[in-house]
Amino acid sequence: MSPSLGRAAAAVLTSMLVVWADPAIAQAQISEAWTRASTVDVEARSISARLDGMGGMNSAVEDPLDRINPYGFSDNPAGLLADQDSSSIEESSRYDTFHDGYYGYPHSVIQRRSGLIASMRNNRQWVLGLEGIYGGVDASRHDVSPSPDNSRFMRDFDIMFPSGFDPVAGDNHIGASVIVPRVGVTYGRKFLKNVTLAGRMRYRHESESRSVPNPYEINLKSTELSLTGGALANPRVGPLGLTVAGSAAWARHHLRGTSQGPFNEDHYDWNRPEVSYNAQLGIRYKNWVRGIVDGRHRSHDGEEIAEVNWAAQYFLNPLPINITNPFESVFKMKWSSLLSGLRRNEVASRWMIDVPGTPAHVGARFRRYRELEWIIPNPNVLQSTRPLNVRRFGTQVDGGVSVDLPGGRGLAATEIQYAKERRTDYTGTYPEILSSELSYHFGGEYRVFSWLPVRGGVALIRRDPDENANPTLKGSRLSAGVGYFWDLLGTQIDASYSHEHVSHMPGDPSLELSRSDQATIVFRYLF
Repeated sequence: MSPSLGRAAAAVLTSMLVVWADPAIAQAQISEAWTRASTVDVEARSISARLDGMGGMNSAVEDPLDRINPYGFSDNPAGLLADQDSSSIEESSRYDTFHDGYYGYPHSVIQRRSGLIASMRNNRQWVLGLEGIYGGVDASRHDVSPSPDNSRFMRDFDIMFPSGFDPVAGDNHIGASVIVPRVGVTYGRKFLKNVTLAGRMRYRHESESRSVPNPYEINLKSTELSLTGGALANPRVGPLGLTVAGSAAWARHHLRGTSQGPFNEDHYDWNRPEVSYNAQLGIRYKNWVRGIVDGRHRSHDGEEIAEVNWAAQYFLNPLPINITNPFESVFKMKWSSLLSGLRRNEVASRWMIDVPGTPAHVGARFRRYRELEWIIPNPNVLQSTRPLNVRRFGTQVDGGVSVDLPGGRGLAATEIQYAKERRTDYTGTYPEILSSELSYHFGGEYRVFSWLPVRGGVALIRRDPDENANPTLKGSRLSAGVGYFWDLLGTQIDASYSHEHVSHMPGDPSLELSRSDQATIVFRYLF
């Protein structure tokens, strides 16, 4: 090992010790359920304080942390080797808050996240990637029944939430704190001249502490171990430089719910093994056109096994009942309490064109997905979840233009982002719901000195939770950021802050008033 590589490895270990001491993020599953219908994103894989500080650009500006390639766009481990030219260590921290008063009922979500990503490359022949994330989410939500907004928060709550003791109508104030560490390691190596193979292992653990107005309380823990393999080749066809890539993954996901009280100690074990695969085609033409097209699939089938251990002497023992022999004890018996499944297909693409002879860049991004999800509880067992049978069909389109300032002093950019989703409920509980969001973004970056860029941006937002029923919401987001480059040490620091405020339309009975704040800081060291 070279001296520089040895110093880098030591820096990685030291940085990981620092990262684990900070509060930070929850990733998907439990935390994703509690942050639904908010502006907090717990699934963000990479963080760019530079783009955040410029108003949240998605397509008009290409950033080193948001590249158009199989790794930056598709998370294919085989693309990590070519993602950058040098080795790097990146530490990022983010703080999110969200508050709203939809129809007079307050909601709040807070996220704290810190993470470390390190990539060590050796002569463009192999790469070793390490990642560690630790964080938390605190959520305070309301489950209103009956709901004037079609249960915007609870209708897709796809983790355990026993409803047998809930009142038929009323305002149920529910909340939870979720913490999660996640670690991962990636190794990729070049074979032959234009072929790269890579593998990745990730492990995630989530634990929940719940507060609900329910005498039967369940707290959850989830673990996930995922294994991913990827391949990448770089053929050339005339003036076109192509990248053909693909990856496949298997994940063992286990969600365990525990309910303990004076008269019971119940366990619910929900296993959801998941498979996923994707394929990418990257295209480059004469250094001024680059794009990628990606097709993805993800699916799982799950079953929950319940062990409902009510004390035999507890005369209020409700369910389950041994339907074969009602007089036989159910103490410590195991039951199949639900079946679940998910099927998701998605196609996505992103393009960037550097207009020849001009300082202009035109970017676009497209995504379309179709998702089926179902949860079928066993009515003979104390139900630990709510029934779900839904189809979601969504589209996202972004497009924008950026222009470089003279002398490399920075850039100015503008962008339009549009997303919509149609939700069809096959249980008949809710009508068909069509939600959409349209936003206009304006931002830029100016280098006061070569080592000191300042950034700013504004986004105008039009949000429609349900085009067929609810009034349109309008708001704005203001962003600011700053960077610092220390060439001597190869260090870059970027920080950003955003504030969003959304208000209701005139005459809107929902009295909507929401606000959110986001602060981000990213340290990058290149060697």
